[in-house]
Formats: sequence, C-alpha cells, structure tokens
Amino acid sequence: MFIPADKTLGAMHGDRVQITVMPNQQGRRPEGAVARVLERANRTVVGYYQKSKAYGFVVPDNRKLGQDIFIPQGQDMGAVTGHKVVVEITDYGSPAKGPNRGGGKSSEGIITEILGHAND
Repeated sequence: MFIPADKTLGAMHGDRVQITVMPNQQGRRPEGAVARVLERANRTVVGYYQKSKAYGFVVPDNRKLGQDIFIPQGQDMGAVTGHKVVVEITDYGSPAKGPNRGGGKSSEGIITEILGHAND
C-alpha cells in the first residue's frame, strides 16, 4: 500500500496506523491515506544536533524517519552544532496541506542526553 507524504497524518516509520484505501486510483499499486495513528514506534530519536540563533533541530540517524525534529530555544541542554544527542519527541507535528504542501508543523522535542561531539 502506497501512502503519499501528504496523507501520513504525521506518522513516522514504524508507527502502527489505520489506513483508508483511496478510491479511483490511477497508479500501479493501491494507494491509501492514514486515518489515524494507533501506536507510536519512536518516542526517542538519536541524531545530530544543528543549532541556529533562536532554535535548533535534530537530524535523525535513522533516515527512514524522513523529517528533522525541531528543538525550541532552552530545550537543548546546551548542545552545540555537531553533538550527537538523544531527543524525546514531545509533539509529532501535523502534516503539510495544500498543493504546495505548506502549513505543516514539524515534529518537536527536547534533548534529554548529549552523547558526544561528532569529532570525538
């Protein structure tokens, strides 16, 4: 079952979801949409931290997760760009809407552990 990116409802790789099959399909394989997320597979994520002036984000080591995790200012435990960190997801965000996929909200989290710097 193929689920287009704009039909995931913010689900991440490994989540258990309920789907609906899309009618009137034109592709070679069945297409669906996530109706709701039943169980989250990823409550914490390991990745590299990148800091900006007023916020940061974590690029997950697991590329199948497909999205960076936003870290609000003050939730970074003092991490700097290049630190490998553990982040606890506090908000899974919302999917992008519309033809240009604008308006979606990224996943958000707080850093719970700094594992070290990439150059260590």
